Amino acid sequence: MKKNKGFSLIEILFYVSIFAILSLVVINSMVVMTKAFRETTINRDIMQAGNIMERISRDIRQSNTILSMNVNGTNLELNTLNQAQVYEPVKFMYSGTDIQVYENNVFIGNLNSPDIAVTTLTFDPILNTVAGAVKMSMTVRSNHYGSTRAEDFYNTVILRGEY
Repeated sequence: MKKNKGFSLIEILFYVSIFAILSLVVINSMVVMTKAFRETTINRDIMQAGNIMERISRDIRQSNTILSMNVNGTNLELNTLNQAQVYEPVKFMYSGTDIQVYENNVFIGNLNSPDIAVTTLTFDPILNTVAGAVKMSMTVRSNHYGSTRAEDFYNTVILRGEY
């Protein structure tokens, strides 16, 4: 008796269908992981923008007076007391999609990374007979993966020298 070697047509179809199903599951999981990674990256960028707002708020809180503010409210210069108890200016400038910081009239760098685009930044002084404060608003967008999602940040900070 001669024994046939090889696979029958039904066996081949069965194995190919199992391979196709497993391939679809793996590809689908890869697509889901890629989307999740993109979303996580965009969320990380937006959270970093919160650090920018915190840095500006801290410097405003530690300042004594507002030295200057441009007409459209995109630049703010503060008079702050440094560690040596000497007054020095700190300036925040909105330039293109970046927030630049100057300390003692020396450019320190951009507060935002290249992955974050600042689309709006405004400073509004709140001055009255009792206290001085600065109201800030900022809108940021992640530059990753062509993201169009933008987040708004708001804060109002009282100047230290005012209370």
